[in-house]
Amino acid sequence: MDEYLDKRIKFQRDWYEQKANDNKKAFMSYQMVIIVLGAVIPVLVALESVVPLLKEYGGPLTAVISSIIAIYAGLDKLKQPQPNWFNYRANEEALKKGNYSA
Repeated sequence: MDEYLDKRIKFQRDWYEQKANDNKKAFMSYQMVIIVLGAVIPVLVALESVVPLLKEYGGPLTAVISSIIAIYAGLDKLKQPQPNWFNYRANEEALKKGNYSA
């Protein structure tokens, strides 16, 4: 019986750990895109008066970048990877600390 419980708990811990890692990666990816593209917009706006190509395409380019930021921020809000990451990690840690031997 102990062997069965140990295997089952290990399987559950591994599952929670994988889910926590997946959600952490998703959260970090969303935030990285939001931060980097958010920092690019003011640079493009500042360079519009200097770079000839940006005079013509700067507005549409910043609009596209802003739309991408809005999409990633929306996905982050909708999927909630940060709270999921914390919850999966907390469950994995609870299983790790628990005494489940019969």
